Amino acid sequence: MRRLLTTALLLTLALGWAQAQNWSAPQDVQRREGTVLSYRAALVGTTLLVEVRHAPGWHSYAIDNIERARRASGDEHPEVEAPTRIELCGGLETAGVWLQTPPKDLSDPDIFWYTWGFEGTAHFAVPVRRVSDDETVILINAQACDSQACCRIDDLLIRVPAPSCTSQPGPGPYELEPVVQRE
Repeated sequence: MRRLLTTALLLTLALGWAQAQNWSAPQDVQRREGTVLSYRAALVGTTLLVEVRHAPGWHSYAIDNIERARRASGDEHPEVEAPTRIELCGGLETAGVWLQTPPKDLSDPDIFWYTWGFEGTAHFAVPVRRVSDDETVILINAQACDSQACCRIDDLLIRVPAPSCTSQPGPGPYELEPVVQRE
């Protein structure tokens, strides 16, 4: 059943990417050296899309980073970087499981370090349902690192624009996979 739902969501996304031009304004994460990440969101039908763009050399971590580390290490409480967390507030709530761009394995098993993340551009998607007419905002909490430093993203707020009937075709589709769930 889960595979059928995932396939249906991916099909919906493939058809809906062309309408994903009603993106929110980008929300940048700044450090001394400039912008290290930029997030934006769009609502396509009943799917919320979130995009993150990383500056060269920077990466952030998968939604399921902790669960992946548990499985790889066999440790119930692995030491791991903070995963990406996306919370909906207001008029929408999630109606299914999150999908994400397949993360890159950044692990180094020789030192018992297991972690997965994203470089360049990555996407997250989740089916949603309307629960009120309130404006929808999302809060993002994450960690981003380069080879020398890390920074926390704490309660980054993005206002999700209402879908537009006049949206122009956009890029896509993107490869997404379900996040790893705890068994």
